[in-house]
Amino acid sequence: MVTRTDTTQIVKKWADPVYFVQHVLREPLFRKQGEILRSIKAEAFVSVVGANGTGKDWTAARAILWWLCMNKEAIVVVLAPSHRQVQDVVWKEVRVGYQSAMSNGKPLGGKMAKLPRWEISDRRFAVGFATDDEFNIQGYHSPKLLLVITEAHAVADSHIDAGMR
Repeated sequence: MVTRTDTTQIVKKWADPVYFVQHVLREPLFRKQGEILRSIKAEAFVSVVGANGTGKDWTAARAILWWLCMNKEAIVVVLAPSHRQVQDVVWKEVRVGYQSAMSNGKPLGGKMAKLPRWEISDRRFAVGFATDDEFNIQGYHSPKLLLVITEAHAVADSHIDAGMR
């Protein structure tokens, strides 16, 4: 039987995104990936610059999973310059992490779609897209909103500004 104390301990441990990745998803991560994850928890704005193939999208996907698991009412919006970048790169990594948790006996809940959407409830979901119109980015409101912009160098400043409003 799981007690209230057990539940409190689980929540405290899961509150650390590095613990979440290592013990819930059971995936290894590099030191810099851990620093990025912890900075997302601590800071309102985080920018990550790195070479191709250094694990930025992998890390972003783990941040998305952790964010929705830790917040009862939260929205994640993933924005990229192309639908391919959202669907085939970031969302693929989100699905892999989601499956890792399930394989390890720690299902994260909700419904994970192949298209870029993970819905736990009407007020707790992640969605990803690319758009030519900055006004399509606006309208997402949540006490815990995480905006992930991948390949930001190719996203118009007006789109980034719209996402931050």
